[in-house]
Amino acid sequence: MVDGLSTAGLVRRRTGAGRTVPVELTDAGRQVVRRVLEARARELANLLSDLDTSERAGLTAILETLLARMFAEDRRSSFLCRLCDRHTCTTAALCPVGQAERDLEQ
Repeated sequence: MVDGLSTAGLVRRRTGAGRTVPVELTDAGRQVVRRVLEARARELANLLSDLDTSERAGLTAILETLLARMFAEDRRSSFLCRLCDRHTCTTAALCPVGQAERDLEQ
């Protein structure tokens, strides 16, 4: 996968320690990520457009519960959140997966 992304100019490998090879997004890679997140946001906004405020609040509560349960069963937030839009998830909101992880550590 990394080879393909590198060939497409979306990531570059950096020098790492030992067998570790860090990978970072290029400017082109960041643009692709931005376009993907914007497209996802448009699709979700369209999907949710018919829900009123109360229905959205109910859906949010259900999804938070499901995400916390998924984390409790798997305990790999990095896997669960691999497609997360971190900015959206943490701006004016509390990430339910992050909170489940903090609760587990306590």
